[in-house]
Amino acid sequence: MTTHIEFWLYPQCMGSAVTGMTDLLHIANAMAQAGHTTPRATLFSWSLHSLDGQAVQCSSGLRLNCDGRIGSGPPPDLVLLPGLFVGHGMRAFRDVRQQLQPLHSMLRERHAESCLIAAHCSAVFLLADAGLLQQRKATVPWWLEYQFHQEFPDTTLQVADMLVNDAGLITTGAATAYLQLAHHLIVQFGGVELATQLASTLLIDAQRQSQLPYVQTQQHYPVDNVPEDALIQRAHLWLTRHQKQAFSLTALAQHLAVSERTVIRRFSQLLNTTPGKYAQRLKLEVARRLLEQTDLSLDDIALRIGYQDSSAFRRLFRRSYDCSPSAWRHLANNKA
Repeated sequence: MTTHIEFWLYPQCMGSAVTGMTDLLHIANAMAQAGHTTPRATLFSWSLHSLDGQAVQCSSGLRLNCDGRIGSGPPPDLVLLPGLFVGHGMRAFRDVRQQLQPLHSMLRERHAESCLIAAHCSAVFLLADAGLLQQRKATVPWWLEYQFHQEFPDTTLQVADMLVNDAGLITTGAATAYLQLAHHLIVQFGGVELATQLASTLLIDAQRQSQLPYVQTQQHYPVDNVPEDALIQRAHLWLTRHQKQAFSLTALAQHLAVSERTVIRRFSQLLNTTPGKYAQRLKLEVARRLLEQTDLSLDDIALRIGYQDSSAFRRLFRRSYDCSPSAWRHLANNKA
């Protein structure tokens, strides 16, 4: 049985999510056929569609010809929405999404027809714009978590995950997560053995299931996006300067000359986190850099970020990055 995938294209979409995915699916088809003397049904087929059926220029300038208009044919097995380029800023990103409102009703219709829908990278916003992620679980690129939560607070974000599937609505993390998406689809429709063979052949890390190792605090919690809030700016500066001390909400509130409750409320409203978790993330980034760039012992690194007990630091690091500090250092050294 052949699984048919429709790629819905639009201006400023990322070409890699289309060309990369189709290359992987094509190779999966070839691997599935290999070793069989008689022809077998093709595992995957695909077609490209746009709102007007015409060629689409991707964000990189690449032009992709389309096979027809979106919604003009029978329902496919899966609709794939490639991510949108966000490099021109959030205002431009919102403008592009506004232009894609005609997709909303068609997405809802396809979902009602039990069609799987996969949103790659920033295209998760398109699913949310269509109202399909209300009271659902989803992931987004980690650096868009703040923006997404501001717009769609009714969606339960699982940003640590590279891929989330909730009721046939598949969402992924940032750009190269299309590799994990392809692996997920090949497992589902072709089996674990084929997916493992393809991952090994093409050097795809099938175990890469978390975005957390890639998070950079300044992008994850965009302090610069709330310049009108001097309290957040001052809190960030104070926390950065006091990373060698254990976090104290009382000390932070005293420095800011506000109540502890005010600090907690402001962090929750503007950054969707707590002061303690924000401070923790800053400390962990320092620890990551020290692991990658120095030969300091784990005890010394723990002390430098305010942990007298290195075992507590080890537990926090493993919980945050799904690996031990020693394993992180080993991985960084191997990459170098």
